[in-house]
Amino acid sequence: MIAKGNSGEIELDGEIVIVRGKKGFLQPENEKRFPVSRIAGINFKPAGMMKGYLHFETGSTPFGDPAYAAMSADGGVMFGKKDEPAFIQLRKEVERRLATASSDN
Repeated sequence: MIAKGNSGEIELDGEIVIVRGKKGFLQPENEKRFPVSRIAGINFKPAGMMKGYLHFETGSTPFGDPAYAAMSADGGVMFGKKDEPAFIQLRKEVERRLATASSDN
C-alpha cells in the first residue's frame, strides 16, 4: 500500500513503513524505514487551505513539530486534498495493525 503526496510517499510493506522524501532544491532524496511495532504516535492533519500531513513518531523520532518533520520527510509526508483518501486509508491500516499487535500481547 502506497500513499503519494507533495513531499514524498509512504509505503506500508508488510510490517515495515517506508517514508521516501522527494528530492528538491537543497534537499537530497531520502528514505526512512521502521517496523510498525516501533510507532509510538501518529500525527494526522487533514488537507484544507493548507497541506495536510501524516507523520509517524518512533523512538528515534524527536517529538518536534510534525508539520516540519513531514515537510522534510523525516517520518512523514505532506499531501494535498486529492491525495488525502490514500493517506487516510494508510493511517487506518497502520492503526489496525498496531491494535492487533497490542491485543496479541
